[in-house]
Amino acid sequence: MSHLFSSLRIRLLLLVLLAVIPALGLILYSGLERRHEAALDAQGEALRLVRHASLDQERMIQGAVQLLTAIAQLPAIRERNKSEVPEFLHRLLQQHPFYANIGIIGPDGNVLYSALPFSTPLNYADSPCFKKALETRELVIGEYQIGRISRKAEVPLVYPVFDRAGRLQVMVYTALDLTWLSNLAAKIALPPGATLAIIDRQGTFLVRHPEPEKWVGKTIPEIERVKEVLAKEEGTAEALGIDGNVRLYAFTPLKGMPEGLFMRVGLLKKDVFARANQVLTRNLMALGLVVVMALVAAWLFGSLLIMRGINVLVTSTRRLAEGDLSVCTGLGQGEGEIDQLARAFDQMVAALEQREAERRQAEAELEKVLHERGLILNSAGEGIWGLDRSGKVTFVNKAALEISGYEAQELIGHNIHQLLHFSKADGSPHPQEDCQIYASLVNGETRRVSEDWFWHKDGECFPVEYVSTAIKEGGQVTGAVVVFRDISARRQAEEELQQAKDFLENTFDNSADVIAIVDKKGRFIKWNKAAEKAYGYSFQELKGIRAFDLYADNIELKKMLDQLRREGLVRRYEINMKTKDGHIVPFALSINYLYDRNNEIIGSICVARDRSDIKAAMNELNTLNDQLRAEIQERQQVGQALKEANEKLQGLVEDAQQRTRDITLLNELGDLLQACQDRQEAYAAVAQYAGQLFPDRTGSLFVLNASQNLLEAVAGWGESPSGEQVFSPDDCWAFRRGEVHRVAGSQTGLLCKHIPTPSVADHICIPMMAQGETIGMIHLQSSLCRLENVPQEALGYRTDSKDRLALTLAKQVSLALASLSLRESLRAQAIRDPLTNLFNRRYMEESLEREVARVKRRGVSLGVIMVDLDHFKKFNDTFGHKAGDAMLVALAALLKNHIRLEDIACRYGGEELLVILPETSLEITTQRAEKLREQISQLKVEFLGQTLGLTTASLGVAAFPQHGLDGEELIRAADAALYRAKRGGRNRVVVAQDLKTHRNAGQPQPGLEAKTKTAKAR
Repeated sequence: MSHLFSSLRIRLLLLVLLAVIPALGLILYSGLERRHEAALDAQGEALRLVRHASLDQERMIQGAVQLLTAIAQLPAIRERNKSEVPEFLHRLLQQHPFYANIGIIGPDGNVLYSALPFSTPLNYADSPCFKKALETRELVIGEYQIGRISRKAEVPLVYPVFDRAGRLQVMVYTALDLTWLSNLAAKIALPPGATLAIIDRQGTFLVRHPEPEKWVGKTIPEIERVKEVLAKEEGTAEALGIDGNVRLYAFTPLKGMPEGLFMRVGLLKKDVFARANQVLTRNLMALGLVVVMALVAAWLFGSLLIMRGINVLVTSTRRLAEGDLSVCTGLGQGEGEIDQLARAFDQMVAALEQREAERRQAEAELEKVLHERGLILNSAGEGIWGLDRSGKVTFVNKAALEISGYEAQELIGHNIHQLLHFSKADGSPHPQEDCQIYASLVNGETRRVSEDWFWHKDGECFPVEYVSTAIKEGGQVTGAVVVFRDISARRQAEEELQQAKDFLENTFDNSADVIAIVDKKGRFIKWNKAAEKAYGYSFQELKGIRAFDLYADNIELKKMLDQLRREGLVRRYEINMKTKDGHIVPFALSINYLYDRNNEIIGSICVARDRSDIKAAMNELNTLNDQLRAEIQERQQVGQALKEANEKLQGLVEDAQQRTRDITLLNELGDLLQACQDRQEAYAAVAQYAGQLFPDRTGSLFVLNASQNLLEAVAGWGESPSGEQVFSPDDCWAFRRGEVHRVAGSQTGLLCKHIPTPSVADHICIPMMAQGETIGMIHLQSSLCRLENVPQEALGYRTDSKDRLALTLAKQVSLALASLSLRESLRAQAIRDPLTNLFNRRYMEESLEREVARVKRRGVSLGVIMVDLDHFKKFNDTFGHKAGDAMLVALAALLKNHIRLEDIACRYGGEELLVILPETSLEITTQRAEKLREQISQLKVEFLGQTLGLTTASLGVAAFPQHGLDGEELIRAADAALYRAKRGGRNRVVVAQDLKTHRNAGQPQPGLEAKTKTAKAR
């Protein structure tokens, strides 16, 4: 021991330690004073925070009272306007998120309206808050509770609304969401680790921030100590928290809330003393650092200066040997040998470090180039192969793998011709020497092929176009690059375009109206069959004839053209025209300009209708009027003796005028029927105009139902008709005979079974014929007592006139209904799949975009299910394509029988079907898909007396907005899920990946075009 203290370096260390002891005592005393001041400051700050929070709660209560008072005065609330109140409450709750709910309660306690949805009826008649408001007839603030609708911690406020008679109309209620405490904590800048809570006098937590779900409902330990503290009403205290941490608490009662609720702020005691402890620790560490530095300096003072330099060099050399190129000796300032050695060592290390940095930079640039090349090739939409001189694959991108169905390891190193190009589309061999890809490897030329066939891994061929470019190095061919594209979608689009063109041509040629298209010089471009029949010219005979040459009246033609140039169109313009044989025929023309993409006029389209029948009727009417006027003139010369004849003549004139009005109404009805979009509009038009045509008669329009076994009344006019409104066609004599059946009272003819017996009215039943078939019947009846004072001659004349008018009406209505049936049939063909009668793909795309836009506005979900039969190719090969069609028809019928009216079932393509489920969540959509899968697996279909057996299906499910924000993304997501179901073993339901995962994947999903190659193999 004495030998140890005899050392000078040890004695220096002891002196340093003795000098530090006074400084250590001063630092400890200063630390204790700082802790005491920190505790006082923290208690004052906590009390300020809890008062601020309590004041904010009081303002919120006052705001809620004002809001309920304002809502109660709204007329829509007092009148219970069902069209306005729900939407108003929902918007109000969105504007005031610190309320848990806002609603209206009826006098019986039932919840009438709520800003939040509720699935089952709720009644608050047993609520203490409801009872108290009913007794006091004033606004009531209730006790803390868990809301029945919001499922949140809340304080209810109820305001009763009474009418002028003092009767309770409704109660307006809201609920303060006590989770506002989290927002309040951020607003008042609550220190980290602090707590903000609402408790009752029993010490139970009603609300707590943070972690409300962990502590709400629990009681504070040491409840007696808590009650003593709360008895002070407001103050501070130090206590052990429910989470086991000691805190400094400040508390105050909540104003405007039910009595017995307190707000409390707790600050961690360790956080309060953290600053003082930190200063004490820093001072002690600084003192320790000074002591250590002094000890080190004393120790080094006795060391040999030469050893320091040698030790530094040895240490630096070891670090360099271990690969540390950042080492530096820090010596070399003097001129001695050690300093020179240190300088040379540092220069050597700097040179090595520079070379290492240059090497790493070169490797990084090379890696970046390779990465960018890979990204470019893998991002290309076309498939790309790299081939060596022998035709073996050296590189393949993602698009080529997806199109061909192979994995990269299945292609790399293999001859591409033997894998994908070995056979032609008809199955005949395709020798390698005839392959254009191989030819580019032989002669080094670029070969472009617009249409060829490759073979998929599953054994199906698909059409492609490709470019094969030789790679040359030093003038020698070293390989080739093949860029190809699947053109299945293009070929399908060309076929659909041709079908649409054929449909339009057929509609044009078979239209009942005359349709002609001319260029801007009046030369004919198209001319349909109705035009050939009306004018007598074939389209070939129109060469050299302009449209203007067919008009008989040039002055009227000029007026019509002026109107066309001025307004851009002409509607039902009546003008005389010449036929091939020279006849002058009146036509009603409708003309529209045709424009090109630059909005330049390139011609016009004209629709014409022969008005000869109407003109003849008008001429007949004019002739009759002339005869009547002549007769009137003759009768006026006879004098007073012929007064009765004059009165009869006056009646005839009135009938003639009535006939003129009837013809006008018939013309208006005809035009209106041509403009009707569906049968219901046509029925309404017939009822309106028939009431004007037969003001003294009661009538009904009967139409055969879809089953052709009942006549149903679809329109009526006049007084309530007598007789059956639905009856069998055999109950009507007119319908059975196909002729008009008239009965003047029950004693003058055979009564139809649909007419009640006895009958005191005139009856007439007129069958409606269209295209040789009876499609319905018009029934008219008039009471005989109405005609007692009418002379028999006039009565007979008027009856015959009205019967003829009824016949004309029946013909016009039957033609209009037949035309509507044809248009409805054409529209159904345009949107329906002809095999399955499901909606086609075009209608599906339009409907999906419309439904997505609608659910976006309403903030709800939408589901999509894609269905694909498993092993359908094998099924067709086994039973034949007609049996496959029968299976698809049965599957479509199953879908239609198991979906809602608002759901949309479509044929997406091949054996793939798509179901759109508006306002359906992802969970419900998945359940529906699973149920469909089970029903399909149990489906039995008989074809030609043979049971086809059971089949299975794979289903992909996607939902808005989880898997897509528009229709295209949803279909792509469902399609990808369907593919995963196929790859996972079939006969299963797979849900699509969420939108974020789907987009981050960075690669296209297989669509219908890519899957049609494997459809039969499924």
